[in-house]
Amino acid sequence: HLTGPAMSTALVQNVAGPVYEDTKAPRTTDITTVQVLGDELLARITWVNEDTEVGEQYYIYRHFGEPFANGVVSNITEDSGWEYMFGPIEEGNGITLVSDAAVEPGLDREVYYAVITEDAYGNLNPMIIEGDNTLSVLEDTLAPDIELTLIDSNGAPQTSPSLVSGDYSMLVSLSQDIGTAPAPSISIKSADGTEIVSNTTIMTMVQDNLNNPDKGPVFSVDFAILGNTAPGALSVFVTVEDASANRNQLESTNQWFVDAQSPRITVFSPSSADDGSKYLYGNEIMVTASATDDVRIDRMQYRLTYNLDGNTLSLPWTDTEEITWMDDNRTAVMSMSIPAGNFEVGKHSVGVQAVDAAGNIIAKTVTFT
Repeated sequence: HLTGPAMSTALVQNVAGPVYEDTKAPRTTDITTVQVLGDELLARITWVNEDTEVGEQYYIYRHFGEPFANGVVSNITEDSGWEYMFGPIEEGNGITLVSDAAVEPGLDREVYYAVITEDAYGNLNPMIIEGDNTLSVLEDTLAPDIELTLIDSNGAPQTSPSLVSGDYSMLVSLSQDIGTAPAPSISIKSADGTEIVSNTTIMTMVQDNLNNPDKGPVFSVDFAILGNTAPGALSVFVTVEDASANRNQLESTNQWFVDAQSPRITVFSPSSADDGSKYLYGNEIMVTASATDDVRIDRMQYRLTYNLDGNTLSLPWTDTEEITWMDDNRTAVMSMSIPAGNFEVGKHSVGVQAVDAAGNIIAKTVTFT
């Protein structure tokens, strides 16, 4: 302009807009469920897809402590303990979104999971509100341990492995609570495969142990050993699954045996007088015998009877410790010496008997001169 400065009030190229200014953080989202799948080693987090935002993103955090000890609100930028796990997770088209977080094996701990929202303009809401965008869950990837206890008809633990005809109860004790999971399944079979307890049998909870953090529930099932139950080992198979789908199984095939046989006993010495054998006066008399059983020999005993030809004296049955045990105590061999000075000239006898785990007794007597 030749005469001086000029000003144009027209807005043509020196204006932009309207501009959408968003500096407001999005609202907290709603977590619906956190489900721990112990058999898959993951925690499945489900939350509501925020319908008031477009193009938002989500982040997953967790906390192993007590973030709400002082109130119902926490903050990932101001409060310690919140651990970033992963994100951003893009918005989806459905009503809810689902994301899986890896969980380590062998865990049994309480954890808070939280979902943080960031809108399309980079506004992130760091607030965590208990029960809103966070939930506490038990991270349980530890399967319950199983312990079996057999109870006899008197209500006492069966300490002997030998079972005779009668009524019994099998207790299944677990190392931890299984929540809302079904009771364990159990199968008990005799040595020939016949089902004594079917695996469809429902076990009864007899103790919940909810007030004992060191013990889980105890379940029971009743069964009977009949006179025609096949002798030999019982097969017990238990399956349990907790509320986090952690599964454990226990098979027992060598704890209990149906005892249908008495022990068998053989006396090797002294030699019988019927064989023409004689012992010199003053020599030691060796007593050697063996006993076998289908389950277990508990003890062997001997008894001396003096002077069968005259004033007979019979001593009581006496346990002997001079035993060699073999084959998991199914076989016992006793060997001991008796000074012959205890015997007068004439006929005498020694008896040997064996007692098995079921209390069955068998005895043999040898007469010697």
